Amino acid sequence: MDYLDDFIPHNTTSRLGDILASTPVLAGGRDILGRPEPGRSVADPIPTMLVDVVDREAHRPFQEIHEAWNRRGDSFRRDS
Repeated sequence: MDYLDDFIPHNTTSRLGDILASTPVLAGGRDILGRPEPGRSVADPIPTMLVDVVDREAHRPFQEIHEAWNRRGDSFRRDS
């Protein structure tokens, strides 16, 4: 059994619109493993969401450009 098999039947996308907390979705624009598009599809139903794509970064911008990444997160938190 693949460890990801448990996630396949778990679909709560219909409940995303119920999230009331400000929600940032941060992604690397060059990420081939976790493209920004799925992040946008998750974020779109959330009324207080923000999608922030760092165009030149890949899968781990939180490590590659950690200071800029943290500033983005802090800015979102302060503005929410």
